[in-house]
Amino acid sequence: MKKYPKARSAGAGLIAIAAVATFAGVAGAKGGVPNQPVDPAAPIVPVAPVRPPDARQGAVIPATCDSGAAGRVGFNKSGSRVTLEVGVVGGAAAPGWHVTVTDTVAGVVAEADVADTADAWSALVNFQSPKGNRTIDVTFAAIDGSDSCSGSLSYKA
Repeated sequence: MKKYPKARSAGAGLIAIAAVATFAGVAGAKGGVPNQPVDPAAPIVPVAPVRPPDARQGAVIPATCDSGAAGRVGFNKSGSRVTLEVGVVGGAAAPGWHVTVTDTVAGVVAEADVADTADAWSALVNFQSPKGNRTIDVTFAAIDGSDSCSGSLSYKA
């Protein structure tokens, strides 16, 4: 076994201590605020991220109709695939309806026509949604102009 003088092993220990102190200094110098005293009586206030409220899967959002009928927009999504169920209950019979889905950023993302309707009807509209936080406006208008309904919702795709 090889023996080292004590001064040499003590020097290696000092180098190791200096390396740890240097590393701690570098880690502390990476940013942030210097250590400041914390008041233990101060309340902890959580900060929530800000984004539009996300429509739940299977949500039904009311749509406002000009005639006073009860309009609705049902919402479901899987990834970027969105299915909307639009409909009216208690409206007047119409020769058909035109449905327009408009993304507030991407513009019109879907359109559909519904044939002759009675006083209650519903239809499905499918589309691929752009990624990100989305807000869409859904309008459906009777082709003869007798009624118009609209609703809006927000979600993340």
